[in-house]
Amino acid sequence: MIKPFFAGRFYETEFESLKKQIESCYEGTLGPGSLPMKRGEQVLKGILVPHAGYVFSGSCAAWAYKLIAEAKFAKTYVILCVDHYKRCKGVSTVMDDFETVFGVAQVDKVMVQKLVDKGLVNVVDDVKEHSLEVQLPFLQHACMDNLQNLKILPLIVNDVSRIKDIAKEFGDDVCVIISSDLTHFGEDFNYVPFRYNIKKSVAEQDKNAMRFISDLDSDGFLCFVERGKITICGKKAIALGIEMFRVLDVVDVELLSYYTSSEVMHNDSNFVSYAALRFK
Repeated sequence: MIKPFFAGRFYETEFESLKKQIESCYEGTLGPGSLPMKRGEQVLKGILVPHAGYVFSGSCAAWAYKLIAEAKFAKTYVILCVDHYKRCKGVSTVMDDFETVFGVAQVDKVMVQKLVDKGLVNVVDDVKEHSLEVQLPFLQHACMDNLQNLKILPLIVNDVSRIKDIAKEFGDDVCVIISSDLTHFGEDFNYVPFRYNIKKSVAEQDKNAMRFISDLDSDGFLCFVERGKITICGKKAIALGIEMFRVLDVVDVELLSYYTSSEVMHNDSNFVSYAALRFK
């Protein structure tokens, strides 16, 4: 069992306080304004959500998790993550389940073994990665109506050489969760390409990056990000997600929420931009 590592830093550590924290993300001024309604049968193929502390990006994530809570329950929720701490090679996953404040998040071990047998991913014993861990309580909260049947497949994406092969292994019974923040601006991130109209310029840059995502153009997206040395931390996870959405025949992508951490911390010198996207 993989223990939580970032509880107390990125989100609350007790059941009731965490539940209230997530509910405040839904109901706050930057959130969708209300808690999820009753689950329906509409198929949701995936979302893109940020992965900062809930105080910063939780309201943005709530827009997308509201749709997960209201959509048809998926057999497996595939979570595509960043390797912030350089602990993994290639595309990595785990066989062990995750212990969380809300209980246990079960890993789809059958799917893991299938990917391992085909040489597409490797298994690590443990993973300490906040881009993964912060998604688990939000997903569990959205699936409280069927928590005992919730299964996840975390993939930490550190290489894009075989993303097209990996994408082909998934069918319509999955919902894809891409975990990525967008531009990290400021001296703290060693990224200061704009001197004037900074927030407007960052927003325009993010808009252009998201256009490649909406067009399901992974090559164009990676070229755009790498050419501009843009500090989108989940670019490889996004590229894999795009390839998966191509296989899943996504035809509609919608931007649900966009704002920056400066709207929470009131710091225009160093900030991170967050977006929530829906894929149908």
